[in-house]
Amino acid sequence: MENNVTMIQGAGQGVGLALAAHILEHQDNSVVVATCREPDKSSGLEKLQQKYASRLVTQKLDVSSEKSIVSASEKISSQIEHISLLINSSGILHDDSIYPEKKISGYLSL
Repeated sequence: MENNVTMIQGAGQGVGLALAAHILEHQDNSVVVATCREPDKSSGLEKLQQKYASRLVTQKLDVSSEKSIVSASEKISSQIEHISLLINSSGILHDDSIYPEKKISGYLSL
């Protein structure tokens, strides 16, 4: 059976981390791509990595930075063939210095 791959943006803490843990605990054929601004500083992701190393991919991603989005996209696509489900649990503080996101089609080759 082919793995289900779920990518969770904002998985370093809170709801995103809880979703990652739930999927890994309850779906044996699942792989989770967990992204957040500082995955190395997330003790929750560290615990999941210890328990589910073969099914958890962590990746640095700041959704307010185009450079970070492009870099994460390249790294993830070199490791993962497809994503079955995308969950966005990222928090963004909107102010005058942050501009609306570009269309995702600009990053994908469909």
